[in-house]
Amino acid sequence: MIKYTCSVHWLLAICTCFLIISCAHTPDVVGKWREVGKTATVVLWKDGRFQAVDNQEMAVSGTYTFHDKGKVRFEIDRQGFPPEIVVGKISMQGEELTLISGDGSEVDRYKREE
Repeated sequence: MIKYTCSVHWLLAICTCFLIISCAHTPDVVGKWREVGKTATVVLWKDGRFQAVDNQEMAVSGTYTFHDKGKVRFEIDRQGFPPEIVVGKISMQGEELTLISGDGSEVDRYKREE
């Protein structure tokens, strides 16, 4: 019984460490963001949903998930069509959020509004 209890404690300790490490690498992106010098906005919710409005006022929504090394995956809902998948990188410095397209050709910077 003592060996079993020690094993459970070690397992819980290891799981806690992984949870802390994974949370430490997830930037605090929840909130409303406006593209620097433009009108485009992105709202990111804690539950993994997002809504974006581009500079031509076209709105899209869907879900986002974080992956290793700052990678983010957006799944854009399209009524009547399969979802569109967009993968890129995300980083934060202070109150500025940077989104980089998967191939690195586009870099968009946003400032936190809320």
